[in-house]
Amino acid sequence: MRSRAPPALCGALDALQQISGGLMHVGIIGGIGPAATELYYRGLVQAHKLAGKPLALTIVHADVSVLMTNLLAGNAQTQAEIFLEHIMQLRAGGAEEVAISALAGHFCLPHVLEHSPIPIINALNAIDRHLEQERIGRVGVLGTGPIMESKLFGGLRSTEVVVPDETDIKQVQETYAAMARSGTASESQRRYLFDVGKRLCDHDGAEAVLLAGTDLFLAFEGQAPGFTTIDCAEVHIKAIANRSLETRNQRT
Repeated sequence: MRSRAPPALCGALDALQQISGGLMHVGIIGGIGPAATELYYRGLVQAHKLAGKPLALTIVHADVSVLMTNLLAGNAQTQAEIFLEHIMQLRAGGAEEVAISALAGHFCLPHVLEHSPIPIINALNAIDRHLEQERIGRVGVLGTGPIMESKLFGGLRSTEVVVPDETDIKQVQETYAAMARSGTASESQRRYLFDVGKRLCDHDGAEAVLLAGTDLFLAFEGQAPGFTTIDCAEVHIKAIANRSLETRNQRT
């Protein structure tokens, strides 16, 4: 049985709903990593500013080091339990739907979906819909090792997926992890990622390359890598914004 919020908290949440004009209150599991959390925050603020609508948003902090440890060890159940604790915090703060601000965090999504008390705004579904709409038949992937090895956790059904070779998967993983920890990308890291992406297009026939790691924007934002990229974080943020701009009467 789900616990009910105290009357005082219920009153505060009702007041927040009035201020937000009845729009969706979104929760974000952030911190994985901090730069990615800022990207999601800025994107949602901008979307609501352009729409002229208030934003109801709550963010909780998750530990990127813990996530990466569990991801690389395949500890999906352990990470799901951590996320579910954060979801309970967000729900207590009034969040009606939740998004995980890292594609790497979606490795434990089946466990989270099974037990979450509120809906999850699923990045994998949003990306799959985007590729189908753009009619992309073959796509490359850059991201963490498990994301590349699993071809985005098997979440793409509308297109063929190609990934780097085993050596590059390992080096891309190391490069990505270093960027996520530091919140910056060096010129050598940027050049290496550009080279790998170009090989996916020139040698493997990818029509575009998915930037399937939220912190990859550190290397690619504002750059011209020489091939078409699709920023999965941007696709996810757009999906979250679309939900957060819906009123209760519009929700399905």
